[in-house]
Amino acid sequence: MKRHSPAPAESQEGESRGLLRWVGPLAALLVFGAVAYILHGEVARLHFDRVFAHLQSIPRRHVLAALGLTAVSYCVISGYDVLALRYLRKRLPYGRILFTCFIASAFGHTLGFSAFTGGAIRFRLYASAGVTAVEVATIAAFVSLGIGIGLATLAGISLFLSPGQSAAVLHLGHDLTFLVGALLLAAVVSYALWSALSRGVLEIRGWALRAPGPTIGPLQVALGVIDLSLAGSVLWWLLPPGAHVGYIPFIGAYAIAVIAGIVSDVPGGIGVFETV
Repeated sequence: MKRHSPAPAESQEGESRGLLRWVGPLAALLVFGAVAYILHGEVARLHFDRVFAHLQSIPRRHVLAALGLTAVSYCVISGYDVLALRYLRKRLPYGRILFTCFIASAFGHTLGFSAFTGGAIRFRLYASAGVTAVEVATIAAFVSLGIGIGLATLAGISLFLSPGQSAAVLHLGHDLTFLVGALLLAAVVSYALWSALSRGVLEIRGWALRAPGPTIGPLQVALGVIDLSLAGSVLWWLLPPGAHVGYIPFIGAYAIAVIAGIVSDVPGGIGVFETV
């Protein structure tokens, strides 16, 4: 029998798909290279003795406050999984949820592609409790959405309420800063209203998304704000005394830096977060 060669159209489609697979990794590599170049110029002016001298100059109460906020933040992130499981109408012991969320978050944010790496760890740890792969994917998406809502809310509040200082920190125009902040807050309010008032199902590429409801939706927004506020407060307490940066503009810059690190897909956002 003769083997038929693939049609030209099918061959071109396969080649285009093969090329698209490399777009993400290449983009991440380019971002990492650009950030490494920028950081090299900044780090070249630093010396270890000055770094250690600065660390020793931080007041002890500020260090203790940062450590305490870090511990509370790791407890708060378990709320994402608690709300997601309530959304799925699943009941699991809180100890299992806290342990799973801690491990998944640590590996996900360190290795990059947190939705996939964190989802894989959640499936491994939740599977024995009867949670299916589809439900784990829903949990991972729910967690990512909660973090995104928190970042959008904090950035929006900072840019909207303190456009002058935020514009100076981010090197943007005053009017543009105010407009972006208003749009971010409008998007968060729209989601909160939809989640609380909608009774239908939203279909996106074959996925049926049921509105969280008037209880889970607002809690999801509040949890995202509390989680990211705690994480940002850790760095804010460790700022040098001469920084003179208010909390509101700082938390907006922090949120934008986290977003840049996530979008870059660089493991842990290393370099990208620091540069922003």
